[in-house]
Amino acid sequence: MISSDLLKSLDLPILALLPECRRVFSENLPLLLTAEPGAGKTTVLPLAMLDEPWLKGQKLLVLEPRRLAVYAGASRLAKLLGELVGQTVGWRTGEETRAGPRTRIEVMTEGVLLRLLAEDADLPGVGAVLFDEFHERTLPADEGLAFCVDVRRNLRPDLRLGLLSATLDVRAARGVLPDAVEVHSPGRAFPVQTTYRPGREGEPWIETAARAVEDGWEAVSGGILVFLPGWGEIQAVKGLLEDKAQRREETLAVLHGTLANSQQSALFEPSPRRRTVLASAVAQTSLTLPDVSLVIDAGWSRFVRFDARNDLDRLVTERESQADADQRRGRAGRTGPGLCWRLWPLRETLEPFPQPEILRADLGGVVLDAVLWGSGGPGQLTWIDEPPLAGWNAALGLLERLEAVDLQHKPTHLGREMGRLGLPPRLAHLLLKGRQIGSGVTAARIAAVLQNRDDSVRDADFRRRLEGTNPGIEKSFQTFLNRLEVKKGAVETSKVGLLLAWAYPEKVALRQWGPEAGPQGPVSQYQTAGGRSLRVTGDLARERCLAVAEADAGSGVGKIFSAAPLSEADLAKIAENGALASFEAEDILGNPRLFRTRRLGALVLEKTGVALKESPSTVRKAWLDAVRAQEGLTALPWTEESRLWLARVRFWAKARGGPPWQRWTVETLRDELELWAEPHLNWDNGKLFPESCLMDALAERLGWDWSQRLDSAVPRWIVLPSGGRRKLDYPEEGGCCLHVKLTEVLGWKDTPL
Repeated sequence: MISSDLLKSLDLPILALLPECRRVFSENLPLLLTAEPGAGKTTVLPLAMLDEPWLKGQKLLVLEPRRLAVYAGASRLAKLLGELVGQTVGWRTGEETRAGPRTRIEVMTEGVLLRLLAEDADLPGVGAVLFDEFHERTLPADEGLAFCVDVRRNLRPDLRLGLLSATLDVRAARGVLPDAVEVHSPGRAFPVQTTYRPGREGEPWIETAARAVEDGWEAVSGGILVFLPGWGEIQAVKGLLEDKAQRREETLAVLHGTLANSQQSALFEPSPRRRTVLASAVAQTSLTLPDVSLVIDAGWSRFVRFDARNDLDRLVTERESQADADQRRGRAGRTGPGLCWRLWPLRETLEPFPQPEILRADLGGVVLDAVLWGSGGPGQLTWIDEPPLAGWNAALGLLERLEAVDLQHKPTHLGREMGRLGLPPRLAHLLLKGRQIGSGVTAARIAAVLQNRDDSVRDADFRRRLEGTNPGIEKSFQTFLNRLEVKKGAVETSKVGLLLAWAYPEKVALRQWGPEAGPQGPVSQYQTAGGRSLRVTGDLARERCLAVAEADAGSGVGKIFSAAPLSEADLAKIAENGALASFEAEDILGNPRLFRTRRLGALVLEKTGVALKESPSTVRKAWLDAVRAQEGLTALPWTEESRLWLARVRFWAKARGGPPWQRWTVETLRDELELWAEPHLNWDNGKLFPESCLMDALAERLGWDWSQRLDSAVPRWIVLPSGGRRKLDYPEEGGCCLHVKLTEVLGWKDTPL
């Protein structure tokens, strides 16, 4: 029983709205709760719902976009109840679960909900799902909401749903939950004075940010929170400030999603000295850094954008949205009046909301979940923003390459196993294939490194990334070992390339040229199975074949960020299921040649010359495609004689009652190449369709009877009254012309044609 005195003691703005929130859920309506920072939505609402009759004997799930928010949120709720996490309040992430038989509130990462839905779609024992910080519009949040709406519509009409956010796009949310009730709560925030401080002309913005921090040390006595797009910029600004901070006895700290949970959590504890925290977006929502009186916002956001045309991710840095800017500004007013310095001009306009991840991310996991759910396409579920069809189809192609779906896009046995792991398809495929060949430990290590991206490691050789002791990697490593039911052991570096290729089959790459000497070491260019050109610098450039883990799509030739060598034997293993054998023709209109090839996507693994008669169908198709690739019938070997012959037939057909005109138009001749031209292909040495073949084919199409009458009906020569003999001209545009002096035709009363 949750004491009403406990809730009142919190003295938070949302308390005044609890009666309305209770009414909404008691009437089984979805809730759209917009609550400004400090309102207490994440803390109060779950506790207030525990004793509601509709939730009796059931759990309430609270979804958070980040693990740090899960740990902090669950710990705060448990502390308010005077309990430890794992009793009434528990947490669950992809790495660990702390919950027990008495647990009624589970705070979890959004991806965990997808695993629960995959295990049992009607979510038994769950009475409500609250999506916290929904404005971030992460991929698992959008996917989880689409599935929950489907469950509520078809299986569990009693399932309560709530979207919680400080900057929720209510109009978009109503597209999925039209009967939802909007409730707005003011926050508890102190005033924040906002100043726009763009950099000096020509000054790199990294230097602008560092200079702003120095000014901040003089302007405020409290802590400073600096928002930067990523690890590289954090380290760059830190490098510019370290010596000055040491002289001033200022404490510099960094906050980034790749840090261990313990390192991140330590920054949310009070410190005897003020801190300047250089942070990524992880500090933007959910949690409050203590004693922050100045926020410096560089104004940039970094995220991965998937390029469906070439199956590559692009790491992009773009202006943040207005919603993000407001969230960051709010961090300065959580514990007292504050300042916000924005490092861009006031006149610059920002987009209202960030682009939802579902519109820019790799959809492989979403599509696999949807296929296992029984959905045949994006239109069969209700989305706030429907996934783009190009991305959906690209994901289906990936799942085919990973053997997760068959050609009819139905889940395979392997696909179902991958779905049960609850991981991105590439990692799931890597782990299962690794266990299959007895290299589960190596596969688990690789998957842990891929999942816990460490921007501080710059070496392109992926094998070196396996050597670190990053706490996040170690935690994921043990989680994956447990899921595979494999004991910890040594990593086999010789298997790294093969396992990476199983995760990224379209990024298996063969060297096109190199290595060549470059300013930073040898450089080589590679072509991937997906058809992209990529370059790498360093020792990897000496390898003939690479398994690429990470590359930038680039505007032309991309850059390899991490890869491992792939041996010829391992390339053959990848090709066992993925390579296609076929015949390919070259120079089909000139000196035709036929090859028997084996391809892995765009990569030619084998190529052997064979006689044209080895595959007539390949040759025919290549010839027909080549002819039709050019305008009209210009690709055929026309001579003056054959052109004149066709012009005479066309004139006869159109103007003088000859053979059917329609059979002799350029369009008809082009459409019916298979009928009149293909049977005359020359399978001996030389050209496939020489000039003599063209005349034979045309004459056969005209037929013996018409051919016998052609010279009399449409003559090539004419005798003049003067006794002279002149050639008749039949222009392609039609008609018949005679070039003659007037004196030579005196006496003609009628033209012969």
